[in-house]
Amino acid sequence: DLLKSVSRTLPRAHTEEAGVVLRFGKIHAVTEPGLRYRLPWPIDSVLTPKVTSINREEIGFRTLGEGAGRGGQQRDVPEESLMLTGDENIVDIDFTVLWQVRDAGEYLFNVVGPSQTIKQVAESAIREVVGKNNIQFILTDGRTKVADDTRLLIQQILDGYNAGVLITQ
Repeated sequence: DLLKSVSRTLPRAHTEEAGVVLRFGKIHAVTEPGLRYRLPWPIDSVLTPKVTSINREEIGFRTLGEGAGRGGQQRDVPEESLMLTGDENIVDIDFTVLWQVRDAGEYLFNVVGPSQTIKQVAESAIREVVGKNNIQFILTDGRTKVADDTRLLIQQILDGYNAGVLITQ
């Protein structure tokens, strides 16, 4: 009976979450899922961000409805996707950034609105990479190089912000 009453009062730990224990509002520890002891509410509190799930940000388009990815309806967002190349041509680029939380403490407290920050950094990074290359290179041989350079630049900028995220793709 004691075990049943304790399990009802404890929050459910999910394997995709990490526990960020705050003591008097300051990060005290970052813990893995499982049963942990913490002091009562005025002293300790726990935040549980999902750290293993892969998140996605769409730049240049929005997927409508439930069909994420191919097969779902998409709406174009030209203010994000139209950009100028190094040889002064306009190119329309739609892409998706996949990311996950690398450091739960940094993710929660160093950047306000991490999802929006990642989207803005990605848009800025792709514009920089595209602006340094000509249209022929971007549309043919350099497609994977542009993607790799953009991913590295996004990660470098976010590391500078101590955002606590990892760009996976």
